Amino acid sequence: GSALIESEGFSLGGSIGLRLNNTGIQISETFEIMGTTTTFDFAAGQEEIVEFYGSGIGITIGDFVTITGDVSYTDDGNGTQLFGADALTVFVGQGPLYLYQGRDDINPDAYGLLIQNATLAIAKTADTYAVYASGDLTTLNTPGMSVSGSGLVHFNNTGQAVSRVIEFTNEDGATESVSLNVQDNAKHVEAHGATIVTAGLTLVLDSDDPNTVEIDESGSLTFTLDDLEVGDTVYENTVIATISKASTVIGNSDDPVLTASGIAGTLLVNDAGVAGLLTVNDVTVQASSGVELTASGVNLVLNTHPNAISVPDPLIEDSVLELPAGNYVALSIDTATLVVLENELALVDTTFEFDSTTDSVLISYESASVTIGSTENGISATSAHGAYILTASGIAGQATATVNAYTANFSLGGDFDLVFNNSTNEINVETEVANKPLSLSVQSGPFFNVVGKDITVSQDGVFSINADVSIQRTTVQDVAVASIFVANAALALGKDSDNEDIIAVENASGFMVVTESGQVALFDGDISVLDSTGISIGGHVQIAINQTNASFDDEFTIGEDTYQFALPGSESGYSQIQINSGSIEFGGLTLTADQFVFTEGAENSPNVSVKATNAALELAVSGKRVVGLQGADFEFTLTESGVYGQILTASVLGPDFGGDFSVSGTVSGQFNSTTSVQESIPAGSESIPYSNIEITNASVILLDHEFAAASLNFEQTGTSVTMAGTEIDLSLNAGETEVLGITSSVFSFTFLKDGYFGAIGNASIRGPDIFGLDIEGTGELRVNSTSSVQFVESIGENGATHEFAIPGKSGSKAYLQVSITGNDENPAAITLVDSTRITANEFIFTRDGEQVSVSGNSAGLSLFAGSETPIVTVEDADFAITFTSTGVYGALVDASIALDSDGYDISGVISTEFNTTTSTQEIEVNDNTISVPTAIGPEGKDGDATYLRISVSGSESDPARLEVTAGDFASILESDLLFFESSDSSVVLSSENTHFNLTSGDSSFLSMTGGDLLWVFTDEQVAGVVENAVVSGPDQEAFEGISFSGTVSLIANDGPTITVS
Repeated sequence: GSALIESEGFSLGGSIGLRLNNTGIQISETFEIMGTTTTFDFAAGQEEIVEFYGSGIGITIGDFVTITGDVSYTDDGNGTQLFGADALTVFVGQGPLYLYQGRDDINPDAYGLLIQNATLAIAKTADTYAVYASGDLTTLNTPGMSVSGSGLVHFNNTGQAVSRVIEFTNEDGATESVSLNVQDNAKHVEAHGATIVTAGLTLVLDSDDPNTVEIDESGSLTFTLDDLEVGDTVYENTVIATISKASTVIGNSDDPVLTASGIAGTLLVNDAGVAGLLTVNDVTVQASSGVELTASGVNLVLNTHPNAISVPDPLIEDSVLELPAGNYVALSIDTATLVVLENELALVDTTFEFDSTTDSVLISYESASVTIGSTENGISATSAHGAYILTASGIAGQATATVNAYTANFSLGGDFDLVFNNSTNEINVETEVANKPLSLSVQSGPFFNVVGKDITVSQDGVFSINADVSIQRTTVQDVAVASIFVANAALALGKDSDNEDIIAVENASGFMVVTESGQVALFDGDISVLDSTGISIGGHVQIAINQTNASFDDEFTIGEDTYQFALPGSESGYSQIQINSGSIEFGGLTLTADQFVFTEGAENSPNVSVKATNAALELAVSGKRVVGLQGADFEFTLTESGVYGQILTASVLGPDFGGDFSVSGTVSGQFNSTTSVQESIPAGSESIPYSNIEITNASVILLDHEFAAASLNFEQTGTSVTMAGTEIDLSLNAGETEVLGITSSVFSFTFLKDGYFGAIGNASIRGPDIFGLDIEGTGELRVNSTSSVQFVESIGENGATHEFAIPGKSGSKAYLQVSITGNDENPAAITLVDSTRITANEFIFTRDGEQVSVSGNSAGLSLFAGSETPIVTVEDADFAITFTSTGVYGALVDASIALDSDGYDISGVISTEFNTTTSTQEIEVNDNTISVPTAIGPEGKDGDATYLRISVSGSESDPARLEVTAGDFASILESDLLFFESSDSSVVLSSENTHFNLTSGDSSFLSMTGGDLLWVFTDEQVAGVVENAVVSGPDQEAFEGISFSGTVSLIANDGPTITVS
């Protein structure tokens, strides 16, 4: 029949029947009663039974549970009704479950938990109940949440724990039993082996591994049905889910981004969705992301409601938590540290929000900070707000940041962004974080940078650079430091009167390393110079900074790039503009150097100080170098109106005029392109700078002639360069032997576009460095490599000046003349070993290989008897003289001759040969080659003896003549060749085949032929003899009848007896 039972907190309705057997035996019989066939089937255990049973029974207990299905119940005789059944449907939630009693139409407004195929046990005592049911657990009409697993229903309002076994007849007619063990006040549903799917997450009741196949059941899930008061809102008869020790993954289950474990807390579940906050014990990041995460205060926040909702805050008593509209799932973290590319990123009040559209986690935060390098030497970047995107393959982010440096007095000012991407994927995301739009565009990595545009990088009182920067971590000498990559950097030095930069570097790029002891940096850029300076600069321009107070020479690698620093140290550190392999041009001068260094001028100075190392400078005329410097160190100052400074040290390059002029020595100098005197440096003109190069201890090779100077001064004047010198010392050598040395206090050369010219005048002489030889006179050098006659001014005796002309070059050969001059009183002279002096108005010396040649005209020579009395003098001779390393030889021709002895006269063709060497020599004079014998006399070493002979020659028609006159007596001696030679303190005249006449008046008295002549001249007397002569005469017209025949000698003597041989 039908039954309806209602009492407080309980209702039962449906079809009901009674089964009764008190026979004590098992019965299985079929009977037909009133046309209906009925089977009586009482199996074993049912020999004595009174049992009600029903089908389609619906049981509602309190406002907690509704049970439907076939149920049997009995009375235990003690006032307790026992209900038992299987294959039931149990509903816990906001009902009713069905729209109509006895029908299967589910109420669309019902939501909660549905336990199907359930086994049921109920003990009802008066109006109290103990209920237990177990079956397959699912959820009903709970948007945003589904549960699968086993469900256990516990309800007990009896006031005591209930524990008993209830038997019932199952749907197959068999008797089953179920244990009813329920604690007092129980009112919940337990889930076992459950999986919870909510807000795109799958939570499993496994404390540490959400991916395990075998769930370890260490976690729990409990549902209660109760009123929930949240602020002013009351959620009546609401399902509340309590979770402990659950785990989940965030992201693709096959390749998750995050793993969260130890999840616990409560969720509000209703027909609008699921919401709540769960605590998380641990969260880790997928290893393939390359990110390490350390977090504390982690919570899992869920809301599948379409609108924002308030839920109780489990962490703060009596507090309400506002959750954004769903579908929303996120991890909220109090503090977190992300290690990305070795950088530790510290986050505060962080949210990890899962975005199913990109299968990624969006990270937002209230503040983030990172130290690039270390707290000893690095740079900190702090971001107030920002967002990152985290995937299984990496992390990327971008946010504004505030940057501070840990190094004292070092700062970076401007607007920065912290940008990083540790993956090779380009990131372009348009989404929402916490219902706020997020646009993230990050280039492919890997990189972790703090970047900024138009940033001021400065060290107090040292440097200030504006640039675009990118800061990242690197390692130098095994220490983590911050490296700053720089682009579009600018640094200016000096100011003019209008506050314009004198020198500036722009568009510079490079890098800076921030170490514990300071910064080092190298930037390459473009340099510009104020137009009014009149200079131009070229070369590889760098900004160099070293604040470490020591040299910095190190190599480090960032990514695939290797960088090398090699910066000198400085006690005070420095910031400078430097040009490597550069040049500076001003006023037609070009200064090159391995390196130019530009720094701020002295304190309160608007100028720029410049130093050059291993520099080179040329003074040139029409592109031809006159003098060049190399290996030089320069110091100069750059002002708004030009440049001035000095050369500290250098070596010199000689003139570039065909290789016939070279200069060497120690160099210093000054230059000034301004029109004002600068620090005692003379002013330049508006078009030509002042430049002076001084070479001390100079050595000059000029057309194969070597000379030294105490100093040489090169000065550019218009289109020419002048070279003036002091204490000149010129040496002409024959081999290694000095033949002639010239010394002078001053001299001057001028360099023009087509050559050079100059002179050394009024010079003292020395030499030669050969035994017994000497040169006397005033030295002079004249040179001209131009094609034109050049006029120079020379300082003569007593400081008087005179102008003389220097002939131009002949063909391609420059004109050069080294000469010795004299005057009428003191002619130029070459003194031989025996004190014989060869004199001339001018001797011209020329180096000829290993010898020195001397040429000229109007030479003279005297043979002396003693040191005071000249006996024979040769004058107005043409001559040629050659010095060797061991002596000298030469010849005088076409001369006149005179005997300084009363009563004697000589005539004929005069030539003189001399030779102090030990070898016969040949010399050419006036196109005639003359052989000069070696010395005749005592044997000895080279130069110990001198061959010197004056020859008086004649012809058959015009023989050489020696005329001797004594009163009225006269004798004419004639010969083909007469010889004068020096011998000790006398001069000897000798001849062979001598002819002479003794005359009286106009008449010849005696003639002799074929005689040998020897005449000796001393300073006291003259004596001579002619021997072996054939006699003839006398003149028959005067001395008729007188004749002589035989061999005759002639003897003459004007003094004491003397022996000659």
